[in-house]
Amino acid sequence: MFVVGNGVLLEDISERVDASDAVLRFNEPKASIGMSGTKTTWLFVCNTGKPMKRRLDNPSYPTSPIVQAAELVILLSHPIVVKKYFPKESLWARIKGRRDEWTWASINMFGAAGKMAAILPLTDYEAGCRELGLEPSELAPRRIFPSTGYFGIRYALEQCPADEWDVEI
Repeated sequence: MFVVGNGVLLEDISERVDASDAVLRFNEPKASIGMSGTKTTWLFVCNTGKPMKRRLDNPSYPTSPIVQAAELVILLSHPIVVKKYFPKESLWARIKGRRDEWTWASINMFGAAGKMAAILPLTDYEAGCRELGLEPSELAPRRIFPSTGYFGIRYALEQCPADEWDVEI
């Protein structure tokens, strides 16, 4: 299994990535385009905040090679997670069009692109936080939120246990 992050690569690993059994990517893997192949088993996407709004407003995002190659798009933040644990948008932010989460818009965008989308269950989010020593109810007051990459890697390692798979990051 290959975990391909969003950073710049120093060498072309496309052949190795595309030949692997499973590939995990995150959000907008644009820095490695052309150097990391296109195979994508799981694309983990943060469906909250300004970055998701930017993806939704970008007509080339759902047609990008990585999104099109994805076997499954997994949205990080279940709406219940957002409601229970994320800071609430101010009235002024809502008037300006900001939203806590973009779950339905994301599902619609990925569905229109022919992609199957799933949402990480609330229980997986809570368990992942606790594995990091974070109580989910303390996230908003502390303004600490585990990354899309963390949850994606956690998910992939559950699907492809390291004692059974070669895992390269």
